[in-house]
Amino acid sequence: MLKTTQQGTFSVQATGTDGSPPIVWNVVFVAVQVLRPRSKIHANPGSGYSGSASRLGSGAIQVVSGAAPNHGWASMLDVRLVGGGISFDHRLGIDSVALNMLSNGTGTDVTATYVNDALVTKQSREHLPKVPVVDTDDRDVDDPLQHFPKATNTNAITIERWGNEFVVQFFDSPRTLSFPLKHPGHKDASIRRIDGSMKFRTALAAISKDAPHSVVVYAHIAWEADVSGVVEVKELDDVPGPDGRPLRDENNEKIQLINASWTALATAGTRTEPRFTVLPGGADAKDAGFEIWPPNFMHQVTRHDDP
Repeated sequence: MLKTTQQGTFSVQATGTDGSPPIVWNVVFVAVQVLRPRSKIHANPGSGYSGSASRLGSGAIQVVSGAAPNHGWASMLDVRLVGGGISFDHRLGIDSVALNMLSNGTGTDVTATYVNDALVTKQSREHLPKVPVVDTDDRDVDDPLQHFPKATNTNAITIERWGNEFVVQFFDSPRTLSFPLKHPGHKDASIRRIDGSMKFRTALAAISKDAPHSVVVYAHIAWEADVSGVVEVKELDDVPGPDGRPLRDENNEKIQLINASWTALATAGTRTEPRFTVLPGGADAKDAGFEIWPPNFMHQVTRHDDP
C-alpha cells in the first residue's frame, strides 16, 4: 500500500527480491480538503413532519421527517480536491475521485402505543438487531456507495463543481415503519401515540473510481429524527357492499373507512450536532466507525408487537 501526507504526482520504484528489474510507477495522490466545516445545517422542527392514513380495513400510519424540498435534515460542505499537475492548477487525477454521501443508522427507539376502551395498553416497537447499519433507499444494494444525485424519499446528495472546488449538499428525510392503526394482536386497541427517535451519522466520503470499495471518510456528523406525536384515529361509516349491507373481511368483521392523523409533540423534530467533525487526511470508513455493506437500515429494522 502506498501512503503519503502530500498530494501531487510521484514516481515510485519497486524492486523485486528475486533480482528482477525494478518497476517504476507514476502515481497521483489526490487530497480531499474540507474548507468550511461549519457550513449551514438545516433541521426540521416537528411541525415539518407528517403522518396520516386513510384507507379501507385496518390501515397503517407512517411518520416522515420531511419531504422534498423541505427535507428533515440537510447540510452543505465546501470541498476542494488537490491533485497533481502544474502549480496553479493541480487538477491532474481529481476526475478519478468521486465524492459521495455515506449515511449510517445508529439506533432507533420508536414505539407505538395502543389503547382499548378498557384502557389496556399495548405497544409495537422498532428494533435494529445490529448497528451501525448502512442507510440507503435500495433494499438490495451491493454497491457500498449509492451514486446520487437522485431524488428519493429518504436521502440524496447534489454536487456543484467549479474547477477543483465543490459544493456538496446532503439531504435526508427518514421515515418510520408503518404501524397498523389497530394492534396486530389486539384488534380492540387503537393506536394513540408514537414516541422515540431514529439516530444517524452522515459523512462526506470519497472513493477512487479505480478502487470503489476503498471508502475514505473526511467529515462526519451525528443527528436524529424525533417522531414523537399523538395519533388521532377516526372510524367513519361502514363501507356498503353491492347488496347495500356493510362489507366484511375474511374474519367477518365490518370493513370501515378509517382516517388517522399524527400531530407532533413539543419534543419532536430533528436534532443535530452543530457542525461536522473533520478528519484531516481522511480515515478508512471502518476505522471511522461506518458500515458500507448491506443489509441496510430499512431492510434491517423490524417491528416487534406486544403479545
